[in-house]
Amino acid sequence: MLHHIITRAREHAVPAKELIILRTSVRQRAHEAFMH
Repeated sequence: MLHHIITRAREHAVPAKELIILRTSVRQRAHEAFMH
């Protein structure tokens, strides 16, 4: 039971990290577009 929760948490941790990276990259791109 505990192992299942850990594996599921690990599966959700990666997309969350990618989402944060995506959000920051989009924000940087929007900032660059606004500056130019």
